[in-house]
Amino acid sequence: MRTTISTAIIAICVCLQSAGQGTVPFLREVEKSNPVIIYYGAVLSERAAELKTGNTPGALSAGYGHFPGTPSSIGLKRTFELSQSFDFPTTYIIRGKLNRESYLLAETEFQSGKIGVLLEARLLAYDYILHTKRAELLARKIAGYDSLERAWKMLFESGAVSVLEMNRITTELAKARSEAASEGARLGSLNVRLDYISGGNAGLLDGAEYDRDELPAADDLAEARRRAHPAFMLKEQEYALALMETGLSRSQNLPGLEVGFGSEIIGNEHHTGPRVGISVPLWPNRNLVKLSEARAGAAATERDATVGYLVSETMAEYGYCMLVRSNLETVLATVPRNVSAMAVRALSEREITVTDYFAFMESEYEGMLTMLELECEYHKSVARLLDYMLAKQ
Repeated sequence: MRTTISTAIIAICVCLQSAGQGTVPFLREVEKSNPVIIYYGAVLSERAAELKTGNTPGALSAGYGHFPGTPSSIGLKRTFELSQSFDFPTTYIIRGKLNRESYLLAETEFQSGKIGVLLEARLLAYDYILHTKRAELLARKIAGYDSLERAWKMLFESGAVSVLEMNRITTELAKARSEAASEGARLGSLNVRLDYISGGNAGLLDGAEYDRDELPAADDLAEARRRAHPAFMLKEQEYALALMETGLSRSQNLPGLEVGFGSEIIGNEHHTGPRVGISVPLWPNRNLVKLSEARAGAAATERDATVGYLVSETMAEYGYCMLVRSNLETVLATVPRNVSAMAVRALSEREITVTDYFAFMESEYEGMLTMLELECEYHKSVARLLDYMLAKQ
């Protein structure tokens, strides 16, 4: 009996150190198959097509005039005209830059949405790994209790142990099986969510382990996120767009060019030829320029505030991550590794009661669960800090 139970306990400890592939293959399938990312890509394509419009002069205009003479004896005057208006050249240059910057902004928004989906998928995958390990731990716990029940049943039939001890073992085994059923339900729920988010590729997580990402120093991490994270880049690009819109507002107060070709017919007289003109705004819209400048100032203020907030959030998350890692190291160093073996030996030699045995076992089991949960939480925190790298997987 002692050998059977000890083997089960050793298996519990070994299962915590199992290794497998990370979540990168799964995330690649999410990037290819997730319906939300596919939708974001379609929106980006639509935005790209939209920004190709409005970069050229307006449509060619045609006109016809019919002017009866007074008195009627002087004849009828008819006019025909084709004309084309052009804004000042800087207007088209600024519009082109504005459209290019708008597309870069749309791409950044797409990357931000994609990273959000991939981060959600990674965190769900980590939950799945955690509950898989918990289920494996419970399975080994049940196997040990089941071996104990069979051995104690033989002793009970021979009259060597009491019915109270037998009932306690049966109760603990039933409780462990109930916990295992609950874990199975959680895994089923997670599997459904992972199947949706990955387009039916949740099976790639079978045997998966946490990703072993290296976390840089806090200041280096904050600088890397500031340079590469879409949340930081969005506000910088919005500020650049606001500056360009201010320049576009100013250019609209500059003269424009109008060219055309017309014809006038009065009786038997025909007058046909080209026409060139300059359009000068009589009332420059200074308020529009002031509004654009105010928007640019507001965008700069929002950029600075957002960047400061995101940097502080990064530092706070980094501090939390270090705290979780410290707690995990403490638990790993303090949880005893031989309690179960000693409990099995003591129970076999009847130095402790069945109640004492289960108290020892539950203590070790809770310590293992704490290690699993802290391990998962640490890797989740690292994933949140390194989310800007998900688009490069």
